Formats: sequence, C-alpha cells, structure tokens
Amino acid sequence: MHFNISAIVRQICIALLLPASLFAQDYRPGYIIKNNMDSVNGYVEYSTEKKSSSYCKFRSSRKDKATAFTPDELHAYGVYGDKRYESMLIPDPSIKGKAFVKVIVKGPLRLYQYRKTFLVAKDSLMLLPAPKSKVIDTDKGKRTQEDSRYKGLLNILLADCKLSADEIRYTESGLTNLVNNYNRCKGFEPLYKKPKPIFKVNFNVSAGYSISEMTIELPDPFALNTSNTVVGGLGVDLSSPRIFDRIFLTIDAWYVKNLYQGYYQNKAGSDVIHTDLQMEFTSIKLPVGLRYQFLKDVNTPFIKGGLMVSFLTGHTFDVIEEKETINGEVTTTKYAAEGSLQNVPKGIWLGVGYNKKISKNLQLTIEFRYDQGEGFIGTPIQRFSKVKNYNFLLGIRF
Repeated sequence: MHFNISAIVRQICIALLLPASLFAQDYRPGYIIKNNMDSVNGYVEYSTEKKSSSYCKFRSSRKDKATAFTPDELHAYGVYGDKRYESMLIPDPSIKGKAFVKVIVKGPLRLYQYRKTFLVAKDSLMLLPAPKSKVIDTDKGKRTQEDSRYKGLLNILLADCKLSADEIRYTESGLTNLVNNYNRCKGFEPLYKKPKPIFKVNFNVSAGYSISEMTIELPDPFALNTSNTVVGGLGVDLSSPRIFDRIFLTIDAWYVKNLYQGYYQNKAGSDVIHTDLQMEFTSIKLPVGLRYQFLKDVNTPFIKGGLMVSFLTGHTFDVIEEKETINGEVTTTKYAAEGSLQNVPKGIWLGVGYNKKISKNLQLTIEFRYDQGEGFIGTPIQRFSKVKNYNFLLGIRF
C-alpha cells in the first residue's frame, strides 16, 4: 500500500473545509443601530476584523436571509457581551469613505481599533500610527530605530493628567490600561472589559474503546481478526480567541496496545500448510490537526481532523504452522517471525463530538473518531499492511 501525501491532504481539506464552510457564517445574538438611531435586535455575523470593518451581515432571526450593511447604512452594530463597531470617517487619506471601527474604551478619552491600527478621540478622532523600524546612521554604524510617533501623540493628550505613554506598547491591552487610567483621572470610572487573550491553551485527558481492523497483503489481502482494546492519553488545544475563538490546533498523544490474530492456509506441492498468526503491537499515536466548534466554548458540537503518525515501541509476532502431508502426517512448528516492520506508520483521522460543561473550568467530552492508514507490517518504501480504527472516547477538558 503506497501512501500518497497529496491525496491525504486533499481528503483532509474536503473533510474539514466542507462542513466548516457550511457553518462558517457564525451568527451570534447582537444588534444594529440605524442612522436614525433605531435599534434592531437579531443575529450578527461574527467574522474577522477585516470583514467586520467593511460590512455587517445581519439576520432578524436565525432562519432569515442575511442582509449586508455598509458603514454608510448603519450608525453602529455589535455582538452582545463581546464586540461593538461604530461607523466613522478615519483620518487617513488611504481609506476612502466611512468604515466600521471596533470600540474598545468609552469615556473622556476614547479608544478604537481599525483592523491592526488604533485610534483615539478626545476633541476629535486621531490616528495612532503603528510603530515602524527604520535603519539610521550613527557614529557606531547603522542601527535600527523604532519610529514610535504614537507615544508622542498620546503624551500630548495625557498631559493634563501627568500620564506618560513612553513605556506603553502598541497593543490593545497596553493602550486600554493607559486610556482607562486617564479617564479615571477625569472622574470617569470605565466599565472594565477584559480583552480576549491572544493565545489560549486547553488540556484534555481522554480514554475509550477502540476497534481496529488490520489487513495484510500476502500478496492477496488477508484480514486479521478485529482487535478490541482500551486506549487513552493526553491532548492539548491551541487557539487565539482574539482572532477567532472557534478554531483550534489540536495535538494528542495516545498509548495503544493492539493484539491481532488470524489464520490462513496455502499449499506447498501436495502438502497443505495451516498458519496461525498472533501479533501484538504497542505504540504511541500522535494525531495532529484542526478542531472547529459550532457554538460557544462549552455545550457545543465540534469536528476534528488531520494527519496522524504512530511510533512503534514494542511488538511480538508469533507463528504456528501445521504442515499436513498427503498421507495425513502433521508437523507443527512454532517460531517468532522476523518480518519487516514499519516503525513510523502514517495516516489520516476525523472526529465528531460534543462538549458539555460540568463545572466552571471542566468540560465533559464525548467523541467518535475514525482513522485509517499504514499498518506496522512493511517498510518505509513498501507497505504490506493497512489499518482502520473506530474509537469511542470520553474525556475531561480544562
């Protein structure tokens, strides 16, 4: 069995992107505010910052057809408990017309974000230019200097409260803290809203029941008896909630021990040879891929899929041969086979499951996972076996 990596990638893309594309339009409870200041509740598409700054897709109900609104058509829109965008003219000649900007801080000094650029407003809206590095000539040769004009502009706005932006980085958290401190100085206590983390890690512990089917090519395909075993391991999900909170890079490590048994017979001249096989493989399986959640972080169905590699850590391969002659004589031979082994077989996997919240920081996970790929019999050049695994898993995610 020869493995085609490009074919694997195509299968994964189809399996992951097709369902994700059906649910990619992520609508969440929100609102729109029209230019006449009428407010309408409904469902707003939760999208990337680039799309969110250009238009708002809105549904009056989950089943209604979505309507796209431009910044000229709305005063503001938002997702309850999360983001709010307001339509305004940005003081940048490269940006023509109005755009939606994300509201970060309200008060005497206001903070906004347009894609990767921040803006502040006191008496008027002001663009804070992102820092850029440039090479300058000095007495000691060429040196890199950071152009941090945003700090100087902020220092002018903060002067009446004797605050300084000299140590503030050009990040949402740093600028938010600075603007909130200024507003407190002016007697305005801001509503604290902790920004979503740029990076998040979830761990999980899982165990379950695995049904494994292994086929050996002799050269005709020969299926061994099904191996039923308990599997278990650890996993980690990596995400960036500030960018998008429903896609994760997922990595697992499982301990697996499979026992396969089989029987076949063939002829050697006039003799009949009956062969019983018993193979035991111990391995560490490492599935790596993507996880997509359809709803919030808890109480949500999900799909997963990706590439998989296993590392063979131990094995036994016992053979019992009974040679039966034409005269009815039977000779039994037992030995440990020394065949070619594929120590690092590869494959693909897909999973579907559901997360259920059981406490503040713990979730119960139920998952069905299917994987297929190379078996342990073979070489890196020529594969003599293939496997299919059906896994039923329970886990704790935290």
